[in-house]
Amino acid sequence: MTCSPLDSGATVVDALYTNFVGSSAPQSVLDEYGAMLDCGSMTATALGIAVADHSLNATNIYLVGLIQTGVEYIPYGWLIPQSNAYPLALLP
Repeated sequence: MTCSPLDSGATVVDALYTNFVGSSAPQSVLDEYGAMLDCGSMTATALGIAVADHSLNATNIYLVGLIQTGVEYIPYGWLIPQSNAYPLALLP
């Protein structure tokens, strides 16, 4: 999601809401949070953090499973053919 400084508060709110919920924000949410952003009582960054910290987001990203299994890390420049890892420099 990329927003410019010229985007209205409602545009930012709708982008965050759509990415979080999967549908467009209701007008009441656009009005309430858009006004907060437009008047400066909340920043887009603060709203983005609040969305990321919301308990529904933990469910959306399957945080419980990530805590149990971790996130697979593949070093930059490595290929993973089947189950073996080889650095690119070693490949023909």
